[in-house]
Amino acid sequence: SHTENRPKLHVATRARRPTSASIAMRAACVRVVVPDVPSSSSSSSGAAVPTWLPPGTGFVSKSLKLDVSRPSRATQCEFYVVGTSHASAAAAADVRRVIRRAKPQAVVLELDQERADALVASFVERARVIDDSEYGSDLLTGIIESEREDALTVYGDVRARGIGEALAARAFGTNPFAIERWKTVLAYVKNAWDGGSVSVSSDGALAAADVARALMDEPRNLTPLAGPAAAFVAATLASLAMPNGAENGLVDAVGVFLALLLFCPLVETLWMERDEVLCANALNAVDVCSGIARGRVRRVRFGFSTDPSATKKSMQTFTPSDAGAVPCFTLKRPLKRGETRRLNLWEPRWLALMDSLAEANGGSLVGAELGCLLGRARHYVSSSCFEILGDAARRTGTVAVEDSMRRARVTRVVEGERPTTKARKLEVWIEGMDECDVHALETHPAGYLLASASVEASQAPRIDEDDDEVVTCVIVTGLAHANGIVRGIAEAQ
Repeated sequence: SHTENRPKLHVATRARRPTSASIAMRAACVRVVVPDVPSSSSSSSGAAVPTWLPPGTGFVSKSLKLDVSRPSRATQCEFYVVGTSHASAAAAADVRRVIRRAKPQAVVLELDQERADALVASFVERARVIDDSEYGSDLLTGIIESEREDALTVYGDVRARGIGEALAARAFGTNPFAIERWKTVLAYVKNAWDGGSVSVSSDGALAAADVARALMDEPRNLTPLAGPAAAFVAATLASLAMPNGAENGLVDAVGVFLALLLFCPLVETLWMERDEVLCANALNAVDVCSGIARGRVRRVRFGFSTDPSATKKSMQTFTPSDAGAVPCFTLKRPLKRGETRRLNLWEPRWLALMDSLAEANGGSLVGAELGCLLGRARHYVSSSCFEILGDAARRTGTVAVEDSMRRARVTRVVEGERPTTKARKLEVWIEGMDECDVHALETHPAGYLLASASVEASQAPRIDEDDDEVVTCVIVTGLAHANGIVRGIAEAQ
């Protein structure tokens, strides 16, 4: 065996978090080039700050009302905000330590799907060896350790491709010199440094990240400032090298104007907005984990291929256990009865789903019916990340869906192709119909879910007798974001 001399990543589970055999980790092949950290429980009781936190880590413990069926019941939630430098070896060790000590149900990472894919691809190229000195090793460690603890992994950052457009809209579509705007931005920058003055209720606890100490303990945490500092030094030297005169004064004036023009938009786009999105995703993550524990949400793990020929083969060889199960599409937001929505489909699994619906409907996709599940969280990663001989085209997906399904009917279809690759794509319009309860879910090897459902939705609320439930979430983010996220979570209602 290739794994005999490698440390095993044993899965740690909690009695209050349901798991299934399909979620069992295949990560025994992952090699870690640092010593293991003992996996002990946090001493926090929900009203005290753990004493073992790294200096760049903030902590919030507070009660949140997560169950709409029981508005009077609050769930105790603990958030560990691990502020790191993505270029520091100590950062990966901090992430590993916090996740193994806190044993969270959810791990939220400062990544989007595209950046996560690139990070995992680099990891696979290095034969699945985690080198803590590599850039991004803290986030990669977060992915690996989250899987190790069987936690819900959430890529919680904004899409990198949309940042430029958002920055331009703020720079040229708003007043960059508004006094109140500057006050807000400067106060935010100050809070990021010292944690500001925010508190939680008497049954909670809060600790800001100690940014100054984190920088002193690990100088490489200053690496993100190297680029702006170099630009400032270069601009200063260029200004000093120019001869005195009107031209020099004009250049200085233009430089100052551009700095003032872009300062607020930069802070708002690269800092404040991303903190807000990370906070929202962390709060959603604890809600999802609480829903899984109480049976309101179902968590499913499955594998599929991104290769069209492999997907087609899986469609031909699979027989569902329930012949009446409904093929389902996973939506990011609820579909209402009578609402029409356009789906832009190009992934082989969704194309295969639509082709199967058309075949079952006599060859026409228009008029075919399917199910729509509300996806509360989703996480996809290359299967090669956890398998020694993993297929590069295979992916492992984990989705958390509500336990109800909206039936939908296809009303219009447009065949097309993608602009660059010329691969097939479909535009499909669906109309929402009746809603029903989901009694069982089965995964199709092509990469989608099959739901066994009843005709009528149940109106009886689900009651959870465990009033001592504690939901724990670890957030891995850049050091500059830590206190903004701590504040956002502390102020969340």
